[in-house]
Amino acid sequence: MKGQAAIEYLSTYGFAILVIVIVLAVLMNLFSSIGRPEICTVKPSGFSCGDVNPIAYVDANNNLYVTFRFSNNQQSEIKLGKIVCLLSNNEASPNGIGTDKFKDQTIPPGSSLDISNVTCYTTDGSVAKSSEGQDVSLSVLVRYKFINDIPGAPERLAVVKIGTKVVKGTTSENH
Repeated sequence: MKGQAAIEYLSTYGFAILVIVIVLAVLMNLFSSIGRPEICTVKPSGFSCGDVNPIAYVDANNNLYVTFRFSNNQQSEIKLGKIVCLLSNNEASPNGIGTDKFKDQTIPPGSSLDISNVTCYTTDGSVAKSSEGQDVSLSVLVRYKFINDIPGAPERLAVVKIGTKVVKGTTSENH
């Protein structure tokens, strides 16, 4: 009798614990993105995303855009070149894509510039599509030169890695 009681005790509580574990696993899976911080890292060192979280958003056609702060923590002023946003972790962009909207803008040491409304592309060069609420990983390639670089020197490359959740664009100011 004692053995049967022990087995019933263990199976009842074991079943209850199993149900609790399954419910917790389902809840964690459903709510895993709640509280997930936006990620924004920049290589090489000496640049950062400043103190503002990046924003990835879509327009009415589900075209993907990104806005972020680019901070120059270098000892020298920089001049921006082409900026390319890619929906991937790839650091090589197809030819002909990107924006020159920020070309020739300068960022003094210790200062930041808000890089806004940059269209994101896929690795085949087409405009990236996404949807509200989707988690995305973006690579933003920022070409730049130091203001005191030798004339004709090639542009340098800073890679901004952004991980965030897509929001819906709400105004025409986003574009």
